[in-house]
Amino acid sequence: MPLNPEDTRPLCAVYVAWHPSFEAGAGMAKRLYQHFRRDLFTNVAGGVGLSVLYRSASNGDHPEPIPFDDSHVAVVFLLLSAAMTTDPAWREYVRAMIEAADAIGLTARVIPICVDGRGLNLVGTDTAVRFDSWSGADDLRHVRLISTLTHELSRILRTYIASNEHPGVDVDQLDIYLKKVCVFLSHSKHDAYGQSIASAIQDFLSRNSALSQFFDVRDIPPGLPFPDVLERYVQKSAIVAIYTDSYSSREWCRREIIEAKRADRPLVIADCIEEIDERSFPYLGNVPVVRMEPRAFERIPYVVARLLDEVFKDYLWSARLSHDGRKSNASVRYLPRTPELIALSALKIAAGASPPKIVYPDPPLGAEEAQLFYDVRPDLTLMSYTEYAASEGGSP
Repeated sequence: MPLNPEDTRPLCAVYVAWHPSFEAGAGMAKRLYQHFRRDLFTNVAGGVGLSVLYRSASNGDHPEPIPFDDSHVAVVFLLLSAAMTTDPAWREYVRAMIEAADAIGLTARVIPICVDGRGLNLVGTDTAVRFDSWSGADDLRHVRLISTLTHELSRILRTYIASNEHPGVDVDQLDIYLKKVCVFLSHSKHDAYGQSIASAIQDFLSRNSALSQFFDVRDIPPGLPFPDVLERYVQKSAIVAIYTDSYSSREWCRREIIEAKRADRPLVIADCIEEIDERSFPYLGNVPVVRMEPRAFERIPYVVARLLDEVFKDYLWSARLSHDGRKSNASVRYLPRTPELIALSALKIAAGASPPKIVYPDPPLGAEEAQLFYDVRPDLTLMSYTEYAASEGGSP
């Protein structure tokens, strides 16, 4: 049940606003709608998932106002254009929108996106996403745009979680919002191209994102234990596993993946197999796999985009639990993704205590997977969030 049962507002609402004279606006809005309304996020957010609403035209000269108070988290993706900046009604609409968001704090945001080089005078030249200045194919530009916006949504949800879990405490929202997501690049140096791929991803991240990166042994301070530092970085990072031919044969690559799985970290596989993997590592499953040519780097933006989806999904899951007033305890353990057998290795059960229920995002496990868990641990109860909420007599 929510912390305040009378508060029935949805968790998160996304608005896309554009001037009706901006011809590409509807197409850009549709791309954003299709991305954020995916089952990937709906299964984690519950109910109807993320609300994605359009604001372009209404009965007057500008759309209806943004009801920031109608959800716990609200963000407006504002498509700035020449038509918007020359329309007095829209100029006032944007001004009122920004003022309303600023009055709430960092759980309500207006993200300006400059689409044609105009409109910056509405928001300030340093605050807009400069989509208009990005080079490359149109599809890649939109992948980068969605990655940028997904990252911003993650920041907003992280701020909401911190504020919601410390009611009455003066939380430094800006400090929480600006905290970077650390990306760990797990790779083998025993292929001709493993390290070159990692270097290319690192370079892409440094040029195109507000993420931080941990690369390899060169980042470990002298004198500190290598295993301890490496595992600590894995436990706090989002991980890209650069799956090359020798990856599964390297001890440290295997250890990094096992540690990531035990810590429930966001993880994406960049499939860079050139010829053959003689012994596929079994714990690389149950996570997204993105195909990438080992000697060409054009698909790096897609790898990073999918990783950011996983980061956002984890924050969305934590925000849902926070919104519903649920925390992991001795009787329940919440997993951010569909469970697998390796999750059992992270269970800490006190002597004589009953094992906790394992609760995970919808949909429920298939019968064959559930049977496998039962064969290994018949004393465990695994439930999707909807099943668990129903069993507790509350609304999912």
